[in-house]
Amino acid sequence: MSKPERKLILTGNRLLAALPSEDYESLSAHLRPVHLKSGDVLYEPFLPFSHCYFINDSLVSGMSVTEEGSSVAVAMVGCEGLLGAAALLEKDLLPYRAITICSGSAMRIHPETLKAWLHRSTKLRGLILRYAHAMFTQVVQTAACNRFHTTEQRLIRWLLLARDRLGTDTLAFTQESLSHMVGTDRVSITRAVQRLKRTGLIDYSRGKIAVLYRTRLESTCCECYRIIKSDYEDLLNP
Repeated sequence: MSKPERKLILTGNRLLAALPSEDYESLSAHLRPVHLKSGDVLYEPFLPFSHCYFINDSLVSGMSVTEEGSSVAVAMVGCEGLLGAAALLEKDLLPYRAITICSGSAMRIHPETLKAWLHRSTKLRGLILRYAHAMFTQVVQTAACNRFHTTEQRLIRWLLLARDRLGTDTLAFTQESLSHMVGTDRVSITRAVQRLKRTGLIDYSRGKIAVLYRTRLESTCCECYRIIKSDYEDLLNP
């Protein structure tokens, strides 16, 4: 088995898998595998954080939280990315909460160690800079989507992005959690889920959503999903 294949199996993270074998082998000495459980809070707003995470097969949501305690998802990070990239810009405080929404594994590294590696590996530096741009696109497009598009369109965008990162058509999310992710109330999410189920695009039962027709979902979705997806595809195919 070749080294690139072994990297992908060991990490599951597309940024790490895109590194030259020599860079990955050296960097891996500083990576620590961790298991992230659904509900784990990795970062709190405006509090220092001690680690960055290359996500493997888990899913983490960045949640903007108001002073009154309301929250809405502004971004998600999965196998395509890095949680805590702001540390590489000399920032150890983030304005959002990072919470695990799907259990799985990740590779943890100290921010100072990762910053040192940016100077050693031009490939890693380029990947993370392009990733930061893709993340910025996701946050901006999510804001526009939440403001201008219907609950159903926002739900479809979120489901498609989650499916891309988890690599499965079966997603374990309750309607309560989806209401926080999409930024609306439980009743609106229930109605949107029921409409999509009636059209045969998804199935829903006991906290699990099955994507039945991805291509039809994509054609039903607003342009936001395509814009976000395109930026992440450019990340690994510059």
